[in-house]
Amino acid sequence: MVGTLWCLPHQSNDKLELTEHLQKEQHVTKELGERLGQQEEELRELRDQLSAKEGQVQGLAQLSSRDQYQQSQLADRVRHYQAQCQLTEILQQELAQAQARTNALVTQNSDLRKALAERAQMAVDVHEKDSGKVHDLVASLSASVQQLELERDQLVRQLDDQQTQREALQHQLLEFKKSGEELLSHEQEEVTREGYTKLKRAMQQLEERFKATMDQIANLSDQKQQLEHLVTQLQGETDTIADYIALYQVQRGIMRKRAAEKDDYISQLAKDREDLKAKLAELQCLIVRLLEERQQHSGQSALPLPGKVLTVSSLSNAVENGPNAGDAGNVLANSCGDEVQEDVTAQKIMHLLTEIESSSAVDGSPVPETFHPCPVCSGRLLTV
Repeated sequence: MVGTLWCLPHQSNDKLELTEHLQKEQHVTKELGERLGQQEEELRELRDQLSAKEGQVQGLAQLSSRDQYQQSQLADRVRHYQAQCQLTEILQQELAQAQARTNALVTQNSDLRKALAERAQMAVDVHEKDSGKVHDLVASLSASVQQLELERDQLVRQLDDQQTQREALQHQLLEFKKSGEELLSHEQEEVTREGYTKLKRAMQQLEERFKATMDQIANLSDQKQQLEHLVTQLQGETDTIADYIALYQVQRGIMRKRAAEKDDYISQLAKDREDLKAKLAELQCLIVRLLEERQQHSGQSALPLPGKVLTVSSLSNAVENGPNAGDAGNVLANSCGDEVQEDVTAQKIMHLLTEIESSSAVDGSPVPETFHPCPVCSGRLLTV
């Protein structure tokens, strides 16, 4: 009984420690939720940035359209000037240099387009492989990442359109060169100084606009690569958060199971304690009754008083050293009814003693095998 009473405060301390651990786990879950909110905010910011880039691409498309219109007007003027004058060797050299720069830009943009297509394909493949690993608890975050990838693909298509427009501009430049050469071969009119200056200024403006357009395309390509890197980081953080949530759920289930086992064990101990107290009370009453009956027959008062608490050792001493130990003849002289009543009381006492000895609260290990005082332990508990 003393060991049982000592275990109750110990179990209460264990339950307090378990409650503190659960509160810590709840705090960690709250921090993870806040982190998910921050990532969703970052995704919204990225979506806003993509919208701004789309606006820039549309502005570039309008600028390219205006450039094409101006280019057509410039081509008409050049044809008009070339119909009246002859191009010199200096103009041919400048056109050759412009063609070389245009060819270099075409090659560079072709390589860039291939690299963008390969990166887009790799991103789609990685997304298809990892889509099955995303946890249900972060489905909203995965949907946001997919939306971001769709917007990125749209940006790639817009870049391809810009490249198509650039190729069209290059084709127009080639036609311009061919028309200039044809005019030089068929018409041998002299070029005035004023016409040559205007033509040269127009060519410089056209080259500057072409270079500005190419710089803007290169900037958009760099920004797209940065967005792809951010998407990859968000996917990795999403998988990490899903693993943390799954691990937390498993640990929480184990802790709940152990808490239930502790509660069941404490309830069983309380029940056994109440049963043992009831049996001891009944045994004490029977012992007092037996002693009173023998005291009445012997006429002596050497036995303990009924109001005193009896133990097993005092019961043994009382039975061995009682009045009946030296006066067996007086017991044999009693009536048959008294002997039968004493035998019934003795049988009840022996029955209660047998039940107490065979009780799980007295015999066996005081702690069940499934009980774990440490929240981290698992498996079979060994008592050393």
